[in-house]
Amino acid sequence: ECNGENRYNLHLDFEYSNAGNDFFDVLGREDKLIGTYKLSDLPVNIENFEGSGNEYDYIKVCINDNPECCKVAEFKAPQCQTEACEIYDLQLSAGNCNTDSTYSLTIDFDYSNPNNEFFEVFTRNNSYIGYYKLNELPLTIAGFKKSGLEYDFIKVCINDHADCCKEAEIKSPGCKD
Repeated sequence: ECNGENRYNLHLDFEYSNAGNDFFDVLGREDKLIGTYKLSDLPVNIENFEGSGNEYDYIKVCINDNPECCKVAEFKAPQCQTEACEIYDLQLSAGNCNTDSTYSLTIDFDYSNPNNEFFEVFTRNNSYIGYYKLNELPLTIAGFKKSGLEYDFIKVCINDHADCCKEAEIKSPGCKD
């Protein structure tokens, strides 16, 4: 069963004879150690096994400290992709001008599968504005600084999801400098 993006529980069982040891190692590709387990605990469940992302995954089981006593298994991996994070319907609304070349800017958007409770706001050149809770939408930034260009630029991203962002521009209001 899947536990998230490309992770699943792996049920492992095998028969053995003349082990000469009470433990076995489970290795991934390139002999990356996944874990060491007691033979007496078979069958074992390896929770949150990280799949390769390929159609077939691979494990190698060796009696601990005996690299000559190993078996390799390739098996069809389950499809454990979670729904992709998405931001859509990003709306920007300019509000009242302030006396310091700023204005009130309201940001609102819809989202799906954020896997997070927060979002971040940036302007041009990835200049960071702040970190906010999704449940605070719509968000009003009282002192949004004008860019000096005809259009001001906003990018919102779900926190810790650099691939889940949306950008928009808004005509800069005619606030006096």
